[in-house]
Amino acid sequence: MNELDILAQIRADAPAPSPEARELARVAAGEMTAPAPVAQRHLARRFVAAAAALAIAVGGAYVFERRRIDAVKPQHVVTITTSAPVPAGGPENFLLVGSDERVGDPTVLGQRSDTIIVVRLDPSTKHVLSVSIPRDLFVDIPGYGVNKINSAYSDNLPLLVSTIQQSLHVPIQHVMEVRFADYAALVDDVGGIRVDFPRRERDRYSGLDEVAGCQTLDGSAALSLVRSRHTQWQASDGSWIDDPAADFGRMRRQQLALRQMLAAAEHKAGVDPAPLLAQLFAHVIVDDGFRASDALALVAAFRGDRALDLLTLPTSNEMLGSQSGLRLAPGAQALLDALAGRSAAASSAPAPGPATGNVPPITESVVEQPC
Repeated sequence: MNELDILAQIRADAPAPSPEARELARVAAGEMTAPAPVAQRHLARRFVAAAAALAIAVGGAYVFERRRIDAVKPQHVVTITTSAPVPAGGPENFLLVGSDERVGDPTVLGQRSDTIIVVRLDPSTKHVLSVSIPRDLFVDIPGYGVNKINSAYSDNLPLLVSTIQQSLHVPIQHVMEVRFADYAALVDDVGGIRVDFPRRERDRYSGLDEVAGCQTLDGSAALSLVRSRHTQWQASDGSWIDDPAADFGRMRRQQLALRQMLAAAEHKAGVDPAPLLAQLFAHVIVDDGFRASDALALVAAFRGDRALDLLTLPTSNEMLGSQSGLRLAPGAQALLDALAGRSAAASSAPAPGPATGNVPPITESVVEQPC
C-alpha cells in the first residue's frame, strides 16, 4: 500500500464532518465570513452591554447637569419687546449696558448708560460681531424726541431697547445690564482679567495706575480701567501723554475688559458652570426671556477660537442747538445692517479713525491688548 492508498483509507475511515466543520471549510474556501468564536461572541455581548450602560449613565449625567444649570434663574429681570423674534438656533443680538454714577469724576454728573454694546452671535458660523455705540450719539428717542442715546437710559432699559430698535433699526433679542460697582465683583468671581499695557498707564480720576506688561487686574483695578476717561501714558522721558481718543479710548478699553472677563468666565464655566451662573445672575439685570443657556452662549462667544470683531460705530461731530454730540458717519450703516442681519459684510465696515472727524489717530504701541 503506497502513500496514496493510505491517504484514501484515512479519508474512508474518518467520520462525517460536523456542521461546524463544514462552515469552517466554507470559510476557508471564501464562501462565507467566519463566525466569532464562542468566547469572542460572549465578550462582544458584554462590551455592547457595557457601552449601553455607559451611554445611559452619561446621558443621565448630562440631563442632570442640564437641569442643574437650567435651575439657575436670573434674580433681576425687566420686560422688553423685540422687533424681530428669531427661531431656535438663529442669530441673536444681545444688548450689553454698563451704567455708572462715576463717583469721583467731577466732570460728569448723574447716572447714564456709560457703555452701550450690541453683540451679534451667529451659532451657524460661530461669528461674533461686537459694536460699541457712542453714548453721545444723537438719536430719536420714542416719546421724547432727539437727544443723546445715553439719555434714553435712566433705570429704563426697555426705552433704550426701543430706541435702538426704532432709531437704528437693529433688533434686540436679549439685554444684560451691569452696574459698574457689580462689574468689580464679577471680575473677582472669575479670578481677574489679564491685560497687556504697552506703557505705564494712569487716570487720576478713576484710580487707574498700571505698570507696563501683562497684568492680572482684580475687580477694583478692572473697574478703574473701564471707568477711565482721562487716561495718560508715560513716555520714555518720564512725562505723561494724554489719550487723544478720550471717550473712544474708554470704549476700546471697555470692550477689551468685557472680552477678557467673558473669556475668563468661559474658562471657569468649563469646570462647573452652575456656580458661575449664580454669581453672574446675582450681579446683572436681564430680560425676562434670558436663560442660563443664553448666558453660556454669550460667555462662549468670546473664546479665543471664535471669529470676533470688536468695532465702534463710526460717527462725526454734530451740534444740536448749543449741545455738542455725534451723528452717524459713512460706514455706520454697513455695521447697522450687519447687526440687523441685512448684510453679511460685518467686518468690512471701517472702524472709527481720523476719517470720522472725531477720533484722533492712535499709535498702536500704546493700545492695551489681551495677554
